Amino acid sequence: MATDPVTQTRQILAALAHGYAGNFTVRLWDGSSADIGTGAAPFTLVLKHPGALRIVFWPLGKVNLGESYVFDDFDVDGDIFAFISFLRHLGSQMDLRGPWDKLRLLRALLKLPGQKNADGRSDLPLTRADWYQELEVPSSKFQVPS
Repeated sequence: MATDPVTQTRQILAALAHGYAGNFTVRLWDGSSADIGTGAAPFTLVLKHPGALRIVFWPLGKVNLGESYVFDDFDVDGDIFAFISFLRHLGSQMDLRGPWDKLRLLRALLKLPGQKNADGRSDLPLTRADWYQELEVPSSKFQVPS
């Protein structure tokens, strides 16, 4: 795999999309784009920073996908149902891939940056951990009189 995040991201997406019957466009944080498949793309996957693909897929799970969307790591322009079809393809492909193939994909994902910006700063006022901490309500605020 290549060392720069743009090339790495394109290679990982090509591997993930292998066997996908549909097509889409991916637009990267540097303004470049690539078509996956042929024909008119029903959606564009917009990756907002070099670590976006890693944050979306690692650790693998629905919660991480939703969090990365909420925290503006990626966006989807166009047909959201076509994007969901691509996600279903990813799920079915993971069941068919062998353990070594999965490890190669994981290794490639982990080579991508793990944060939003190279210096660790986020464009958001709070980090994810701070955001969750803000949601917690201290029990001392709501004391029931005896």
